[in-house]
Formats: sequence, structure tokens, C-alpha cells
Amino acid sequence: MFTSVRPVAAKAWRAASSLPATSLGHLSSRVTLARRQFIVVSGRSSVLSSRGFATKGRPTKKAGAKKTTAKKAAPKKKKKAVAKPKPKKVRKVVTPEEKKRLEARELKKIALFTEPTRLPENAWMVHTVQGLKGQKVGTEGLGNTMRGLSETFKALSASQLENYKEIAEKNKLTNNAEYKAWVESHTPEAIHDANKARQRLKRVFKQPIKGFIQDDRQPKRAVSAYSLFTKSRWASGSWPGQKAPEVAVILAREWKSLGDAERQTYVDLAKADAERYEKDYKNILGRDKSTKSS
Repeated sequence: MFTSVRPVAAKAWRAASSLPATSLGHLSSRVTLARRQFIVVSGRSSVLSSRGFATKGRPTKKAGAKKTTAKKAAPKKKKKAVAKPKPKKVRKVVTPEEKKRLEARELKKIALFTEPTRLPENAWMVHTVQGLKGQKVGTEGLGNTMRGLSETFKALSASQLENYKEIAEKNKLTNNAEYKAWVESHTPEAIHDANKARQRLKRVFKQPIKGFIQDDRQPKRAVSAYSLFTKSRWASGSWPGQKAPEVAVILAREWKSLGDAERQTYVDLAKADAERYEKDYKNILGRDKSTKSS
């Protein structure tokens, strides 16, 4: 609608300029009016304002604050409870005395001090055991008690003494059977280790040991060349009635005076016996014979 204003105003201007001067007076007011009426505007809003129309401006967007989507706060992760470091165990320093006590304790376990209790094997012990049975004898009264038993033993009749001897012989048979059964309830290896433990307890720790375990299953030790020589010489019966210490001196002298050929005979026999011992040792005990082992 407002785009045709400019051409119309130009057309009216040309018409006015072509009229005579007399007519210009009449038209001056019109032209002026026309000029007022036809004002060339460059924009739609100016034309509307010149014609007296109130223009409603475009609603301007309020520069509102940006919508911020409230993010939910992420739940705080619970901190894992840090385990307190365990206190390091302080290694106890073992003194040499404690080491010896510990070793002695272990050796006693290995030594097999569990032999069956032996019954009395002679008439005197049978009499003593029977005399002490049921009595509560203190240390102070033991001497008097033993003196009394000694007197009664001396006064025994021949039949009573024979009875005690018979009991003692039966006890020997019982002891031997129980001991053999006890030994054979352990392996040869265990008996060997038990004897080694007893030997160390006696030698190093000075502990009293009644004896070593007798086991026929153990490998027989190798015999030395000198032992083979003395054994053969004793078997010859060359020294009837002479005491053993005297004969030992003679045999030592003979051994030193032996020729190389004669001595070599016993050396070879000893070497063969040593090989036999090593084989038996491994077969029976299940281990090789070491130089430190007995």
C-alpha cells in the first residue's frame, strides 16, 4: 500500500510545473499541501508516523536470563575406609641358650623315649618290687626300707629264692617280646634317627641316656681292615688263658709287622664290606650314606 507514494508525488509535481503562472498562485497552497501530504519516506514506519498513525512496535524480546537447568548434584562417593596397616611383627631374637633348649626339645621328640616299662629280670629286683608295692615311701624313709628289704632277701629260703628266679626268667621273655613288638612298630628310619638323637643329647647336651635302641633291621656297620685282622687272629685260639688287654698289645705289634701283600688282603676285604654297608644303608633306610652319617 505504501510503496506507491513516491510515484504519485512525482506525478503531481510535474503537473504543477506545467501550469501557467497565474495558476501557480492557486496551486501553491495545494502543492504545499500536496507536499505536506506526499512526503517521500524511505521506510514504512516513517510514512505511518507522518500520517499520524500510531505504530505498535514489534515486541522486543526481553533479554531474559538464560534458562539454566538445575543439574542434580551427583551423590558424593563414599570414601572407602582405608584399612590401617597391620603392625609388623617384630621378629624375636633367639638367644643361643634358647636355641639349645629348642633343639634339645626336638631331639627328645625324635629320640622315642617311649619304650615299654621293663619288668624286673633278677631275683633281687623281683623281691624289691614286690616289697615296695603298695607302700608310700618318702625320700627320708627309703634308706631304711631298702635296708629292711635287703635283710629279708638274705633270709629267703631256697624255695622262695628259686620262685623269684623263675619269675625273673618269665619277665625276661615278656620284656623281650614287648620290646621287639615296640621296635617293629616303628620304621627302621625312625629307629636310626632316634639313636642319632640320643647320641647327640648325650654328647652335646650331657643328658643321661639309658641306652640306644636295639634293632636287628639296621644295616650292619662296615668293619675296618684292622678289625678283620684281629677277629681272624682271635679265632685262631693262639692265646689260651691270656687276658684281653695283653692279647691286644700282641695283635697291634703283629699288625704293624705285616707285609704289604698280607695287609692288602684285609684292606680288600674291608673295602668290599664298606660297599656292602652302603648298599644295605640305602635299601633299608631309603637314603644315601653320607660321610657325616653313622
